[in-house]
Amino acid sequence: MHALNTGLIDELNITKRISTANPAHPGFKHVCGLSDHFFIRDSDPENAGNEHACIVHEVMGPSLQDVTSRTKGSHLGLPMAMVKSVARQVLSALEYLHEECGVIHCGEQKTTKQTKDKFTLFRY
Repeated sequence: MHALNTGLIDELNITKRISTANPAHPGFKHVCGLSDHFFIRDSDPENAGNEHACIVHEVMGPSLQDVTSRTKGSHLGLPMAMVKSVARQVLSALEYLHEECGVIHCGEQKTTKQTKDKFTLFRY
C-alpha cells in the first residue's frame, strides 16, 4: 500500500471492533457487522499507487420509510408497538457501541476534498 486514507483505516479498525467486541451483548445483534474488506488500486494514472479500502457490511433490512409505506394505514405512521420496538433496538445498539466498543457517533461533518465520509465515528 502506498497512499491510503488513514480515515479509512480508522473506519476499518472501528468496524472490525464493532463486529467482534462482545457478541453476547443484547445490542450486538442490532448493529451492522463487517463481512469482509479488500483494497483496490486506483486505475487513474495521476493517482498511480493509491489504494482504496472497500468495506463490505452485512445486508441490512428495509428502512423505516419502507416499513411505514407498507404498513396498513401508513398515513398514520407506524403502530406504537413497532415504534417502541425500534426505539428499544436502537438504544440497545447504541449501548453496545458505547459500552462495549468505545465508539460514539459525532454527527455529520462537512465533506472535504480528501474524504467523502458523510459521518464520523470516533473511538474514545
